[in-house]
Amino acid sequence: MSKYKVSLVFRGEIIENLHYGPCARAWWVARPNDNNATYTPLYPLCLGMKTITIINSRAFMITIIQNNLEPGFLCHSESLQSKICKSSSKAITSIYQLAFSTKTKLDGLLVMGFDNLEICNLLLSDLYFRPFSFKIPNLNLIIFEIGISDNPDWNYAGKGYKSSFIYNFQKTRSLFLQEFTNNKAIVKIYQNSQEKYTFHGANPNVVWNEIGILAQFTGSTLFGLEHEQTKSSIEKEQTPHCTVEDWQSKLIMNKLFNHYLKKFILTSVKWDDFFISWKTQKSNIIELTAKFKEIYSPNYIVKDRELRAWKALLRHTGCSNITPFGKESKFEFWTRSKDPTKDEAMLKYLYECKFLQSVPANHNKTDQFWSAFQDALDSNIRGNDGKRRILSIIADRFHYDTIKEKLSVSNDLITEARHYARINGPGCVQLEKPKITIKKLTREKEEQIESFFQDKANVIMSSYKTDSATGLPVHYLKNTKKALWERFHEEYPDGIKRTTFYKYLQGERYIYKEDLGGLCSICNMYGYESFDELQKLILHYASLDHQLNNDKERLLTECNNLQRYLKKDYENELKVDSCGYTKHNTCINHCMLYAFGACSQSHNLTCNRCGAFFNLFAQIQEHIPSDLHNELSELKEYLLYYLAHQTRKVYLNAQLNAQLGELNETGALIIVDYKMKILPKSARETKQDFFGKKGWTLHSILIYTRLYNNTTLQVHAFDHWSTDTRQDAWFTASSLHAAISEIDPQPEWVVFISDNGPHYHNADLMLIMGRWKEWYNIYVRKWTFLEAGEAKTTIDSHHAQISHAINRHVRLGFNIAQGSDIELAIEGIRGTSVAHLEPERPKGKKRVNTLPGNSNWFSWEWPWDDNNTGYVRARAIPNIGEWNEFTPAKLEKLQKKDIQKPNPQVSQHSVPKSPWFVPMPHKSKIHPDRLTVDQLKTQLTNRGVSYNNESTKQDLISLLNNKLSQEPELQKTELSAEALNSNEESEFPLALGWALKENQKFGKRGGGKRISKHVITYLEGYFLAGNINKSDRYTAEEMHTELLELVKTGNLEESDVPKVSTIQNWIGRYATQHKQKIALVSQCSIFQ
Repeated sequence: MSKYKVSLVFRGEIIENLHYGPCARAWWVARPNDNNATYTPLYPLCLGMKTITIINSRAFMITIIQNNLEPGFLCHSESLQSKICKSSSKAITSIYQLAFSTKTKLDGLLVMGFDNLEICNLLLSDLYFRPFSFKIPNLNLIIFEIGISDNPDWNYAGKGYKSSFIYNFQKTRSLFLQEFTNNKAIVKIYQNSQEKYTFHGANPNVVWNEIGILAQFTGSTLFGLEHEQTKSSIEKEQTPHCTVEDWQSKLIMNKLFNHYLKKFILTSVKWDDFFISWKTQKSNIIELTAKFKEIYSPNYIVKDRELRAWKALLRHTGCSNITPFGKESKFEFWTRSKDPTKDEAMLKYLYECKFLQSVPANHNKTDQFWSAFQDALDSNIRGNDGKRRILSIIADRFHYDTIKEKLSVSNDLITEARHYARINGPGCVQLEKPKITIKKLTREKEEQIESFFQDKANVIMSSYKTDSATGLPVHYLKNTKKALWERFHEEYPDGIKRTTFYKYLQGERYIYKEDLGGLCSICNMYGYESFDELQKLILHYASLDHQLNNDKERLLTECNNLQRYLKKDYENELKVDSCGYTKHNTCINHCMLYAFGACSQSHNLTCNRCGAFFNLFAQIQEHIPSDLHNELSELKEYLLYYLAHQTRKVYLNAQLNAQLGELNETGALIIVDYKMKILPKSARETKQDFFGKKGWTLHSILIYTRLYNNTTLQVHAFDHWSTDTRQDAWFTASSLHAAISEIDPQPEWVVFISDNGPHYHNADLMLIMGRWKEWYNIYVRKWTFLEAGEAKTTIDSHHAQISHAINRHVRLGFNIAQGSDIELAIEGIRGTSVAHLEPERPKGKKRVNTLPGNSNWFSWEWPWDDNNTGYVRARAIPNIGEWNEFTPAKLEKLQKKDIQKPNPQVSQHSVPKSPWFVPMPHKSKIHPDRLTVDQLKTQLTNRGVSYNNESTKQDLISLLNNKLSQEPELQKTELSAEALNSNEESEFPLALGWALKENQKFGKRGGGKRISKHVITYLEGYFLAGNINKSDRYTAEEMHTELLELVKTGNLEESDVPKVSTIQNWIGRYATQHKQKIALVSQCSIFQ
């Protein structure tokens, strides 16, 4: 649908030396809405073309004129006229802004109607060849003309073939015009519209070797001969043709007739007399319509398709169109001369001197009008732009009988045409609703955007919330849409466009929140809440201190900037390669080796944005009373703990892809996690039904295995539900036992990844892992723990699908009343097996095994060689630091209970309805599927991979994928000069190893100050007051305020008052305990 109402006043003319000369690039354009994936067809800017466009009830006329060898544009509107402009947009914009006193800019091509298919088709009429363009890296190549030959070194192109592109030559912007003569390939180089250099060679490769630039391409590629559209055009051109001397051969002429004309002409027409008569006449020149009268009956009208077929036949029999005037006349002059330029020049001279007219003096104008109208009707058969619309132009101006006589149309068609003219206007476009066409993304682009939004650097995935429209997990964006688009475009420059990217983010699946603290308890408590307290502190004392009040806005701005930097940008400065390793960084703030206590090299740079952290606290401390310095210092410690958490999180999250990259056909990677407890659900549920629910535990295990000789990973999910709600080491071990027994074939070795919750990160489970080689003949290589609260992306996506499947199951009218209902609800999830599991718990005293310091260590291994068999060793962070080893003798002393092999009761696992496959991760940014065979071979050669020259493209893609999956990622560690300062003189305020868990003051199990018993008594009273009367219900903030009032009355010490966040956590725990207690009392009263 056209954006503007445009009328084409005059089509204009195609001029040989302009549209097919050295400056031809300027005379051809692409339609604004053309988006062909491989090439772009072009439309001509015809010399003299005129259009009238109505914008805001005002007419604007744009005319194309010749400006030297390039097109110039003039725009008229009433009394306003533009200068000669180099672009249509500049011409129309200059007049539009004067006419309406606005700064609005318009697209000239849209205003001229280049988005109107009807206008574009008129511009393409009678073109012998339609130019097209396509891109090769850094070059935009245009093919202007097609010529053919029998030379395979030229890919069968020949004389008449022309292509061009723009590139620098000898440090000057240059136009490269490429063509062929009878026996040579030629490249002409133009600078400032002047021909400066000419190179000749036997073929394109020889010519470009002589030029000596763009060596990464072959000469055939630069000539455009390797492109599929060029090959197709040459193939079409390789059709039957002959010279004038061959006209006497009936065999040759019949072959040409059968190919071009036979299906468009009546059998009674003696077409061969046309050529015999022409051959015998003295003059080489004929007028086509006059010549047709010799072979056609007097009243016969040559239809448009038949005329085009005749012209094709004439072109391929050695004839040339030499008509000196444009399309204002239907008469055409043709010559059979071998050198048509002389005849063309002669006719042009006669026409310019007024000795030759475009219409004969004796030609009847009325007949010409009806004949032209008949041609228009014949060319428009059906649809909204068909005969009815064409006839509506004159339907109300002539009588029925006159129209029927001249055009041979029915009364009904004339009536419909008149009706059409009254509704839409004579000849106007029919009024109708716009048709919206949605173009689907290619598979490759879908994979790009899905991969981008699986990256935890860009999103945080919800493990329980799903989008109601799609059923997919909700993603919380870690940055604004604009910032994410810039990052996506940098990573995939040839990917989807910005509008499509923003469209992808519409709906409820992708949510941007400035505060993401609720998704991670550590970020919330130590990060977001600490910044809130810091801002409150600044605002409170700004009213008491005059100097602080003057600096209040600046300090608040610095505080907000620091918070945004630590939350979003700090993670991007930390670099971890695809193998899970980090390198020394000369900037001490971003050196992860220094943060983890393993860097011995010097650091001569610091980051200004990180340094703002210490500067901000120093400035605030100058303005607040000394008795608050301890509170300020505590906020600083909280934020440093948050910073350490962010640093560990980035490094540990990178280990997932690193471990996936190390997988081979003999191993497996296992990700484990507990889903939030599943409660009974009913399609019709009351509040009484909900009160006192117990529910079921659901433990998920994702097992990644690599297919043989393939870069694809298969994922098998095992979901075990149980009425045993104790999420501890024994339940975890029982669930793993059930899953590993189902894998066929069993892997030789496994690695584990999980969060560092106490159900995984404990001594019992670590000791059990040491027995796997003995129990299952499977070697446990390592177990990596991620930071608390961090989603594992794939397993959380799996949990979100489970939540959606259960909710859908209930909405369909089913109930979740028994554990088996869970199996029925989620059995359709791909790659998922479900079973009921009940662990057999050992009887006797409940003793707990201990491994001192285990909560500080995120990486565990169980060596299985001659020297270290039976050892358990751990360290603070994967791939960094010294091992803490537990020998078998030491383990025996620490072990307080026997390690037994689990033997749970497990039902039959369900069989997945469909497999689950994911691609092998690699960061090469190379897409083998998009490469040609030659490019694939080049990539393999550069990487030292041998291949068979007879290999298929799919085999080459597989080889390259295998190699790419083994390549490490190269990360840049450099920072911009503006972000860094010299650190030669100063001392860094954080000690070596400041980010290690063992060096943290907060966040350790059992650490922190507990709420005293007499404070709990007060809190219970506030909580129960709300149960008696809802209007008396206390929030955590109100409870905190009441406790402070007790401090003023002397009933409590100020040091005993917990924080609001601590009270909030207590409310959650106490509410659960209170519900269980009331449910138990209610149950006992019923049975009594």
